Amino acid sequence: MRAVAALDPPPGAVLVSGDIAEHGDAHEYERARELLAPLSMPVHVLAGNLDDRDALAACFGSGASDYYHYSARCGPLRLVACDTTRPGRDDGRMDPDRLAWLEAELAADRETPTILAMHHPPIAIGIRAMDEIGLPEPDRLAIADLLARNPQVRRVVAGHVHRTVFGQLDGRVVFT
Repeated sequence: MRAVAALDPPPGAVLVSGDIAEHGDAHEYERARELLAPLSMPVHVLAGNLDDRDALAACFGSGASDYYHYSARCGPLRLVACDTTRPGRDDGRMDPDRLAWLEAELAADRETPTILAMHHPPIAIGIRAMDEIGLPEPDRLAIADLLARNPQVRRVVAGHVHRTVFGQLDGRVVFT
């Protein structure tokens, strides 16, 4: 937190890309919130496969519907956070309900440059064990199709793989 707080210029916001807790315990989220509290900028969180959505929402604020989805302004940008988790499982999913939410959310503002955030990367990263617990190919293709219709999405950010990976999906940079 000291390193982030010392950045000059400071970031306009911080995104924590999931796996905030190891066991999804309420005390883990309280500790994470305590550690993040010294930051002066807004902090946005995603649900990861190790997280408990209800405990995460109770500590950091709730997302929409049965998933931890939301949108937020970050200065001149819009952050659209989409929950790809499946409770009790490591792999992710973008089922029809989530895709419908994402499509409607992106359609709600086609002018503001947007960052799409999700826990599971929407690309294969080339590490077989991680790709096996990522998003299935039909889901990745569905996200690519959505991106093709939404040029305001400038970047896609994800977590899950616990390492830095860059790729592209429909011409957009994907960063984990």
